Amino acid sequence: MMKNRFQYIVIIAAMAVLPLLFAYKHMTKEENSAGVETFTVAIVPSDEFKVVSPNPVRVKKGDRAEFTVNIDDDHFCVDTDLYKCNGDSITIDNVSCDRTYYIKTVRKCRIGVTEAKGGTVTLAEGSEESRAGDTVTFRLIPEENYVVKGLLVNEEIYPVQSNGMCSLTVNEDCTVRGLFSGVEKSFMMIKKNIGNVAVTGNQEDGCFLYGDELVFSVIPTSGIIFKGWSSEGYLKDGGKLISTDEVYSFTLTDDTEIYANFEDINTYSASFVSDDEGTVRQFAVLSADEYGELPLYYDVKPREGHILTGFNTKEDGSGDSYSLGAMFVMGHGDRMFYPEWTKCVPAEDLEYEKNGSGITIKGVKAGAEDEKGVICFPDSVEGLPVTALAAGVLEGNKAVKTVIVPPGIERLGKRAFRNCPALKTLFIPETLTTVGKECFAGCDELTDLRLIQSYAKIYELDYDAALARKYMRLKNSEGKRIILVGGSNLCFGINSEMIREAFPDYDVVNFSATYLYGLAPLLDIVAHNVREEDVVVICPEYRDRMFCVNDLSAWTNWEYVDLNPDILKDLDIKKNRAVLNGVLTYTDRKQTYAPKKKQLYIADPVYAVAGFNEYGDLTTKRSGSKNRMPEIPTVALTTDAAIKRINDYCVEIAEKGARCCFTFTSLSLGTYTKEGLTSEASAFLKELSAKLDPKAITVISDFSDYLFENGYFYDSCYHMTLEGAKIRTRQLIRDLAACME
Repeated sequence: MMKNRFQYIVIIAAMAVLPLLFAYKHMTKEENSAGVETFTVAIVPSDEFKVVSPNPVRVKKGDRAEFTVNIDDDHFCVDTDLYKCNGDSITIDNVSCDRTYYIKTVRKCRIGVTEAKGGTVTLAEGSEESRAGDTVTFRLIPEENYVVKGLLVNEEIYPVQSNGMCSLTVNEDCTVRGLFSGVEKSFMMIKKNIGNVAVTGNQEDGCFLYGDELVFSVIPTSGIIFKGWSSEGYLKDGGKLISTDEVYSFTLTDDTEIYANFEDINTYSASFVSDDEGTVRQFAVLSADEYGELPLYYDVKPREGHILTGFNTKEDGSGDSYSLGAMFVMGHGDRMFYPEWTKCVPAEDLEYEKNGSGITIKGVKAGAEDEKGVICFPDSVEGLPVTALAAGVLEGNKAVKTVIVPPGIERLGKRAFRNCPALKTLFIPETLTTVGKECFAGCDELTDLRLIQSYAKIYELDYDAALARKYMRLKNSEGKRIILVGGSNLCFGINSEMIREAFPDYDVVNFSATYLYGLAPLLDIVAHNVREEDVVVICPEYRDRMFCVNDLSAWTNWEYVDLNPDILKDLDIKKNRAVLNGVLTYTDRKQTYAPKKKQLYIADPVYAVAGFNEYGDLTTKRSGSKNRMPEIPTVALTTDAAIKRINDYCVEIAEKGARCCFTFTSLSLGTYTKEGLTSEASAFLKELSAKLDPKAITVISDFSDYLFENGYFYDSCYHMTLEGAKIRTRQLIRDLAACME
């Protein structure tokens, strides 16, 4: 019975299913008969996106399956060969089978560009919302007076190509900012020896840049009144007042010189005794530490039978002695100067004759010199001016140690002082017109030359005569010093303030001038004034006079002597006889121009003596040139005799506890490469290295490090622009630092 029942159920079920199977078979057959198939396509959702359209879907073979999705804000859908993403849509083309797809997503990296001073940053390639791993390119455009320094991305600096482009791969959200720097500008705070100023700001590495915010602050000093900041000179010289605020902010937009104007409420009087009656004449009112100039020969009433040779700070002659017209430093109190008189040889001890309207002295009685061996010729005899010393007037005098030739004498005859073996000191006047042959032959101990200044100075505005003020700094600066010695490459090519900041324990003296002076006289003056622990840096141009090969232009040294005759006290004429030999060129100029009250100076305003700062650097603005061919040094500069002179001075300096260093002058490349120019100079460099005494002087630099592009030079292959001077000084600081460790 049960068996029959089961069979019955199966028959009933079959009767129910068979019609459905028949219907399905009938439908498929219709599609097949039409040649169309369908497939099931699905995508798998993830945490990064949701499917909001039907999923899965059936799609005809060869058709496109399309899904609408919601992707979160932090991701992108990534295209593959199997599917494409387009915003909130995912499409699968040319469906050919049943398939389930896993969709790839990547992190979305947002790029934010922030504003920066000095330029703009734009996206040249890529999007502000990029996929992780994408490469984006930025374009950096500097504003006028700015340059591109880099691209700051999340506090990391990326380099920028010369075309202003910077490409990088992003893997996270980025904050991007352009780094722009103002072009380098020259800034100089100029002040005299009174008052103190602090300059602060955002400058780096001693450089001042366009857009720098500078703050000038007056440092209070007892007894000193601040009068204001000015441009184009000091207020008393016609400068333009900028502000009287003791703290003044300033945005640097151009090469700038700011003058700090101070006044010492405690000004002091400089006076001298002008005659034998004790009459006192005031000749200057100065603040403490200011420079003054002493009166000249004819400013003092003559004393019968005596010649005025200088001034002294003590009436009895036991104080400090100064030449006529010499510079001095005002102290913190009034100063009195007393004439220094020397008694003349009386007429009865002279052999002389009239020469028209004047007197020629032909001889001097034996033993006429005083107890110190001084022979002082008179400026008049029998009421007539003495105008000449005859040939051989003191020839062969073995006792005379000092000779004084007074103003008014014009001619020194042949052999006038020949073979005076004890003659050490010679006073000469500015009235000389003729010096006879062999006048000083055989005067082997003549070392000290003195000038009796009677004419007004004619070089006060001259660029080269600035050495007189540099001498005062050399003479009076305190503590340890870095003293730079050389030609005008140092005037134009050094920023001493940077050196001072790098070596705060040292003051800086830029004791440089025209190459025409020659290196030997400058080293001689320095050797007389160095102190223990001073560092002397020698840096000559590649000229024969700067390497002590010859002294053809030594007469030019009288230009700075004109401003301060006391410099002669530190110049050994025995070692620098050419200076004496050139005196007539100087006196001829004085006689020509002084009566006309004419000053001699270079017309180019860059060469104005006012352009020198307190250290001795030339701060006048000047532009670069396109092409300056270099002067290539040769072995002709390294003769044994020439290098021996340099070595001897360095030994003398070392004996005083100072040290000498040698560095190379700045030099324009012209059309050379650094390698090519260094190769051209190789023979010179080899000889120089072999002949400089390593025990007395250290070569601290490499020749090639001081070869610079032409645009950093002004009017010669040695004269740098202000920007060039900073670059050169940075290299010198590195060399000095390595040497002084």
